[in-house]
Amino acid sequence: MKKFYEETLENLIYKNAQSKEGREILHSCGLDIQGKLLRQVTIGNSGRADLVSVYINGREDGKHVVYVTVYELKKDIIERRVVFQIAKYLHGLICYFSKSKYAKDFTLKLRAVIIGSDYDDEKSYEALTWICPKLELYKYSYELTGLKFEKVKPTNKGSKFDSLDELISKFDKFDKKEIVGHITPTFPF
Repeated sequence: MKKFYEETLENLIYKNAQSKEGREILHSCGLDIQGKLLRQVTIGNSGRADLVSVYINGREDGKHVVYVTVYELKKDIIERRVVFQIAKYLHGLICYFSKSKYAKDFTLKLRAVIIGSDYDDEKSYEALTWICPKLELYKYSYELTGLKFEKVKPTNKGSKFDSLDELISKFDKFDKKEIVGHITPTFPF
């Protein structure tokens, strides 16, 4: 797989998102962009996001709903620290929005997308998507056939029990001390 600069990845996404045909190309490559796409957006003291999309769609509790997606792009492996970087951006948006004149008429819905060639820690990503379901991770590849995006789907490999039903059934089979011994290594609390 050929790798390239982060700026190249940003340019390809941004330029294609400017037209209907380009968005269809991005969609066929595995990435959907909705709304107006902005690049290198400074979010107060929180930093500068690579790409941010904004669109208004529908109403909720009598308010218009504003959907904002923050995209953080990495040319190589996505490290865990990138999640904290994008969390700062989201926090900055929430703080700004809550103090703005728009807060009384609009509801803010946030989503975070991190795109890189791979990621470094599957278990950490699994846990983060469980805590923050609006966090999405995409792996990109650039090959002879072009640019491709693959959404990484959580596998739940990190949990010891495949389902809540299985966990509950364990309570029927063991006494409380025994089940805590089974859970503690998987769910450290």
